[in-house]
Amino acid sequence: MRRTLLEMMLLFLVLILTITVGCLAAVLVNISNKEVTVKVQSNCKSATFEGLTPARESKAADCGEKDGLNKSNSPYAGVCLTEGCVLAAALIMESIDPNVDPCEDFYEYACGAWKRKHVIPQDMSNLYSYGVLRENVLTIVKGVLEEEVNENDLKAQKNAKYLYQSCMNETLLEERGIKVVNPLLKELGGWPILGNATGYAWNESEFDLNTLLTTTAKYYNLPIIVPWVGLDDLDNTKYIIFIDQTWFGIDDAKQYLEKKYEDQLSVYKQMIINTALLFGANEETANADATEIIHFETNLANITIPAEERRDNNKLYNRMTIKDLINNFTDRNASAAIQFNWLDYLQRIVDLGDNNVTLHENESVVLMTPSYYSKLINVMQKYSKRTVANYVVWRLMMNRLKNLPKRFTEEYFKYSQVAYGNEMEAARWKRCTRYVISNFGMLIGRLFVKEHFDSHSKDEAKQMIENIRSTFMESVDNLDWMDNQTKAVAKEKAKAIIDLIGYPDYIMEDETLESIYENMTMDPNKYFENVLFILKREYANEVAKLRDTFNVSNDKWTTPPTIVNAFYSPQKNQIIFPAGILQPPYFRGDQPKALNYGGIGFLMAHEITHGFDDSGRQYDKSGNLQNWWTVESEQKFKEKAQCLIDQYSSYVSPISKVNVNGIRTQGENIADNGGATQAYLGYHRWLKSQSHPEPKLPGLNFTSDQLFFINLAQIRCGSSRKADDINHILTGAHSPNNFRIIGTLQNMPEFSMAFNCPLGSPMNPEKKCSFW
Repeated sequence: MRRTLLEMMLLFLVLILTITVGCLAAVLVNISNKEVTVKVQSNCKSATFEGLTPARESKAADCGEKDGLNKSNSPYAGVCLTEGCVLAAALIMESIDPNVDPCEDFYEYACGAWKRKHVIPQDMSNLYSYGVLRENVLTIVKGVLEEEVNENDLKAQKNAKYLYQSCMNETLLEERGIKVVNPLLKELGGWPILGNATGYAWNESEFDLNTLLTTTAKYYNLPIIVPWVGLDDLDNTKYIIFIDQTWFGIDDAKQYLEKKYEDQLSVYKQMIINTALLFGANEETANADATEIIHFETNLANITIPAEERRDNNKLYNRMTIKDLINNFTDRNASAAIQFNWLDYLQRIVDLGDNNVTLHENESVVLMTPSYYSKLINVMQKYSKRTVANYVVWRLMMNRLKNLPKRFTEEYFKYSQVAYGNEMEAARWKRCTRYVISNFGMLIGRLFVKEHFDSHSKDEAKQMIENIRSTFMESVDNLDWMDNQTKAVAKEKAKAIIDLIGYPDYIMEDETLESIYENMTMDPNKYFENVLFILKREYANEVAKLRDTFNVSNDKWTTPPTIVNAFYSPQKNQIIFPAGILQPPYFRGDQPKALNYGGIGFLMAHEITHGFDDSGRQYDKSGNLQNWWTVESEQKFKEKAQCLIDQYSSYVSPISKVNVNGIRTQGENIADNGGATQAYLGYHRWLKSQSHPEPKLPGLNFTSDQLFFINLAQIRCGSSRKADDINHILTGAHSPNNFRIIGTLQNMPEFSMAFNCPLGSPMNPEKKCSFW
């Protein structure tokens, strides 16, 4: 059997690790106690720290014995020799660059060698340590999906394999060509830019904006107007209709409006033109219509509210009735080319859920961006029905390019080369595997955890969360900037956080799992139709929730177990740690707790802290939007948040030379800073409960605190291409990974003490932003 490039790379990696483990074992058995050491700058007394809680002041002042070594005469005494410890030692040594001073740039120290050894694959715009894990998960799932369908498979398992088969059958995709799109284009009323190329021409006299927007919404495509059904922020036992501003074909509104992004806008326009030409459009018409589409989309971009101004959820919660929408956000010009009916449109949207809900003018909705809809009326008046129809259909077709023959996927790839820096398309099997995971996540999760997840990990992870939660509550008591009234409510909220670990137990029950994918029937020979079916089902399920009630205390999973990530939901006050993230370097049961707390413990504390960042703090312990802060504590919170905003805004990416957006990233920066501190304190809380110090790793001479910080950095090791770096800074909620580590550790006196960084060195600046 011919192996793929990734499979060969993975086999090579296994070989290298095997050799490394063998070499380490030989070192332990045959040679001396020569060990890797860390460079130090000075005695820990050289650094002074201010603004700390009493507990942290005491820790910072104590230089004591921190290494926790067994002081016997044996060269191997106090050394951990488990498989997990040997592998962890190998990974650390392979990642660290000992030529970099940890007090100058700790990220480069911890990750320099990792970055040199992990070249970004041509089909990716970046590569991070968690990305490597995701690729490994994909390879495992690929093997499962490529197994032949047999009679013992669950119905859902068969359909998942059918979906994969339909996606992978490129020969059939090419044979079926673009004729699979014709029924959809007819349902949309045609696509003006194509003329009569597909045999169904657009007719201006039959154009109706309500009908067109409802049809695209049916396939979960929401240009111009974005209605969705979600938990009511003020009462999360009920669902309500939300209406938000639109998003775009390009990732951020700034990319339409600022000259420095004109190359990306140009290639985006060319993608529209080339797509139309592939469908048979006239070249002159395609150019003219694409120009109008870009003009229209640019005008929409110009009236949207930027992400930096969308962090106050109270300002986004504008509750009103449909009658209010009609009275305040409707074009009263009877001669306007395009008319829109709110009640009719929203009723059609709700009808997609097939739940027999009748809307009236007194139905409550939440209009998240009133200013956008006030200005939208004027924008719509400037454009013809043809331009609006062209734009709406284009937005749907752009998202479907990846489901069509290769000549269409290549058009999107040309765009992604400029937008993200990819050098080649991802392998077909990767795209297909990701798609199946996103739509059969719980089923795939069951197959994954049965073979690749240790159930004992759930218990240990649970213990770590409880320890970190207790540490956080103790830290709240020691805060000098928060009054007692607010402290009491903060601790109540922390105590009430629901934690979901690994996977939901119900996925192991055949009947329950089958019910999740009821009526999810896939045809192995009709990929495009399968995609449309899934889109319709997904949006119908969302809007069908409108009259449902929801008990926030239920342990309801919304994330597939295979996901290599972690999450916090403010509306549920819930944290989720899927099985995919509970693996090295984040977590392993037989490696030192210092590594586990620096890995998964840091993520646990990070997600808990999200409940108290600038956005999460706006919700109470039950997940409702409620201000539980006193005026004085809220003001001091904002002052501390501003410290982080200023700190991160001063960082300039070495890759793209672009400044980090400290406002946009403040929520994640707060969670990183608070998470690192709470994980560290949680680790030391655990250490105090032990009768013996932790053993050292073989071949290394790091203290347990140093190992904690090394792993905290190494779970963020990675590289990105320039285009991706620019896009990430422009659109992402996270700071670039190097600044996530540098910024966080610059604020931690415990780090400076662990590595003896003198005050005033880059990693130990005099000014620090202290928070949770």
